[in-house]
Amino acid sequence: MAVRNSTYESTINLESLKKIIIMVVIVVLTVTIGFMLTKNIFGANSNEHIAFNEVVVKPGDTLWKIAKTLAPGVDTRLVVWTIREENQLESATVYPGQVLRVPVYQ
Repeated sequence: MAVRNSTYESTINLESLKKIIIMVVIVVLTVTIGFMLTKNIFGANSNEHIAFNEVVVKPGDTLWKIAKTLAPGVDTRLVVWTIREENQLESATVYPGQVLRVPVYQ
């Protein structure tokens, strides 16, 4: 008849359970932080544009200046990128008289 050491087996099971719980907590925290960072990088709901307006470029205007003026409080880089994408601009260079579609933010 074999004698089992139940205390030893319980210790092994508790140690395994602790490791599993720690791994689950780490994975949950990593996923949660990832979602939070993704939302911050790609913009929250308040930064979503709802429509586009047309703007005529004036002498001295730049995409950066237009973006800062028309969307205060919104990440200027996002606005410039959106303007470039919407107007299919290969560079950030704009010319007086050029008509641009710019996003309107809430």
